[in-house]
Amino acid sequence: MRSTHPVVALVGGTGGGKTQTGPMFLLSRHATDKHRESISLTVSPTYKLARKTTIPKIEKIWSSFATASNGLCEYNWDKSAGEFSLRWRDKRVWKLYMGTADEPSTYEGVHVTAGAWGDELGQDSVGVLAWETLKRRVAMHAAQILLTTTPYNSGWLKDVCEEKSGRVEYIKFKSSDNPLYSAESLADARASMPPWRYKMIHEGEFSNSPLLVYPTFGDCVTDELPTEYDTVIAGLDWGSTNATAYYRVGLRGDTAHVSGEIYESGKSSDEKYSAIAADCRAHKVNSLYIDPSAAQVIIDLQARGVPATAADNSVRDGIHRVQNLIEAGRLRVSSACYNLIDEGKRYKWRTDRKENVIEVPVKIADHGMDAIRYPLYTYGEWRSAAAKVPTMEKSEAMWERRF
Repeated sequence: MRSTHPVVALVGGTGGGKTQTGPMFLLSRHATDKHRESISLTVSPTYKLARKTTIPKIEKIWSSFATASNGLCEYNWDKSAGEFSLRWRDKRVWKLYMGTADEPSTYEGVHVTAGAWGDELGQDSVGVLAWETLKRRVAMHAAQILLTTTPYNSGWLKDVCEEKSGRVEYIKFKSSDNPLYSAESLADARASMPPWRYKMIHEGEFSNSPLLVYPTFGDCVTDELPTEYDTVIAGLDWGSTNATAYYRVGLRGDTAHVSGEIYESGKSSDEKYSAIAADCRAHKVNSLYIDPSAAQVIIDLQARGVPATAADNSVRDGIHRVQNLIEAGRLRVSSACYNLIDEGKRYKWRTDRKENVIEVPVKIADHGMDAIRYPLYTYGEWRSAAAKVPTMEKSEAMWERRF
């Protein structure tokens, strides 16, 4: 509670009491906030998880606080508005809004004055978009952020905790640091879990999972990309409720260079169509490959002059193609593709009950992964079939005919 760092990351083993800290942290931030209407925010991975853990903790601690005030403040929980509040006799109001990481739009527009708490945002389902949205909500008033989570993967959260700017206080602990945690249960977990999983779940340590589809994806990231290409293609994974992910792939020699990230949720179809069409036009994209199940999207983009076409959605073969490109050093990803890089560090294979790998990816952190797989697999081996590779001159002529 005494930390002055803009971000405090409390990362530890399960059962360590992390969630208990969140509601008390927010009360302490409200107590020092000078605004008459003091605003805080809490974000959980999903509403289902919030209802199970986060909301009960807030209800218990905030209602107890109001009771202990001897009538100085009144507690209320408005489920329909997703808002907790403490209303004081002197007309001050402390408001706590709820948001969920699976829908970052649920907390867009909230300008936090007191503090923000992200609970269990280290889960596999939570991407960097949720984190970037949370940071924007505290930016206006430079409010403090508390993260309480177990390190379920080595994605964006690991990058935050290992940041060298001095803005983040990283505190870690083990499940065994809680004297109430059963030593017998920990011994059973150690005996039954793979070592890498035990390190994450019970020792609060970031660990490289052998389940990663692209374990060296981070090695593809670069700050420097060519300014000219033999040709440019693109991929799109369309989302109505989930995120929409679009990427350009510039082909030069035997290497693919990924850039131009458009990663959006909460925007209208027309807004997304306009952004994608503008990028295709500006960069003379030769072909935009899209999941064949999104037939209407293909038609709508074609009507806007975009060379949209159905991709070959052979998932396993497509993944193997991307794996081969990575291993051969033939895939480069712009460091500006934040969401794609984060997904690449979290994209995993499924497992059976005995932790054996099943070559089917988990449907989490896959929007960007699908979007780059479509063009990289469908377009074919551009090295071995020069006749199939339209030159940039041909692409420019094509766009001149369209517009």
